[in-house]
Amino acid sequence: MENRPIPNTDFTNLMSKGELIAAAIYLPIHALGLPLGLGWLAERMPALAALDSTGLNLVYYGLGMAYVLILLRCFLRRSFDAALDAKGRFLLGIIGGYAMDIGLSFVISALLLVFGLELGMSPNNQAVMAEVTADHRRMAVMVVVMAPLVEEPLFRGLLFGCIRPRSRAAAYIVSALLFSLYHVWQYAVIYADPAMLLYILLYLPVSIGLAWAYDRSGSIWAPMVMHGIVNAVSLSVLNSGLFTL
Repeated sequence: MENRPIPNTDFTNLMSKGELIAAAIYLPIHALGLPLGLGWLAERMPALAALDSTGLNLVYYGLGMAYVLILLRCFLRRSFDAALDAKGRFLLGIIGGYAMDIGLSFVISALLLVFGLELGMSPNNQAVMAEVTADHRRMAVMVVVMAPLVEEPLFRGLLFGCIRPRSRAAAYIVSALLFSLYHVWQYAVIYADPAMLLYILLYLPVSIGLAWAYDRSGSIWAPMVMHGIVNAVSLSVLNSGLFTL
């Protein structure tokens, strides 16, 4: 019997040192600086003050897209090539990540029921619902295309990718917690209510699923595609409150 080489399925971080630095610089700007800075500028610049909430969010993600496409374009290209070289792993990464998101969502929901916690829809999802009702098309472009393109290179490409070669468990924990916190911290600050941080629990399933997609596929395009699909499905079931944006 012919001995065939066993393909190497171990994770490899495809970001160069320069790209890691570029992503590390932009992550705190995206997660903290721009959310605070755009609100401050909107009070002082007529052009921004004239924009509605959806318009400000498009500026926010537009700046992120420009940064990623300029400074991380080679990382995106290498990841695209990796997806083409291992199409099976790419598809299985997306399917497995989505299945993990659904399964963990049921687990979290069951645990919340056991402990008598009724979180309901997160404030972030309520805000998204209001914007989708007012402007479905622009919001669809933002959450299905722009958000995955910006967020995945930062939270999976940078955070997960840097930690994964040293500790798989730590990579999942850190990237999932920070991605979940990213979606709720502003509301805890705005409402001066630390209890808002409990909504992190609602974002952990998709955060872990996205990390799984990247881990198993070796290409950042797998979590990007999965992220877009999850958000597209969420938009189609607005009334159910199943947002993971």
